[in-house]
Amino acid sequence: MSNIIQLNDFKSGEFRIPKTTWQELTLQSYLDKYERKYLIRLFGRELYDLFIANLVGGVPTSQRFIDVFNEFTDQNDCGFCDSEGMKLMIQGFIYFHYVRRTFTRNTTDGVKQTTAENSVNPDTIFAELSTRFNNAVESFACIQKFMCENSEIYPEYDGVIVEEVIPM
Repeated sequence: MSNIIQLNDFKSGEFRIPKTTWQELTLQSYLDKYERKYLIRLFGRELYDLFIANLVGGVPTSQRFIDVFNEFTDQNDCGFCDSEGMKLMIQGFIYFHYVRRTFTRNTTDGVKQTTAENSVNPDTIFAELSTRFNNAVESFACIQKFMCENSEIYPEYDGVIVEEVIPM
């Protein structure tokens, strides 16, 4: 079960996903899979376990986790680092994976792009997906940088890098 992101988080805004009952079940599996996957990579296994244990109602209670959970801007001699917050970061990753995979369907003839009789699929969808994924990666990298620079607060930190994608 997802801890931070809920199905309702995809009802409006830039991450809006129209859903039927079947799609809600599918989307829930994406929430469960990708929230966990990216948080483990963000923190490393030990710090991830401590973070999850610290959540109450999907929000951290310890100040060290609140500091990286919320939106922040960090500045040093090399410039600015902007995090949109952990919730939007995870939404960006889930949105990317879900929409990218549901925009196509597998058939006996191979992978096909979905079509509708009275509509056209937008050409910009893949550019928007890449942008949303890359924005999530930017927040991801900013959070990791903050934890690296504050190793006395995050001694358990052992995350791995997630790279941006090239627009499709």
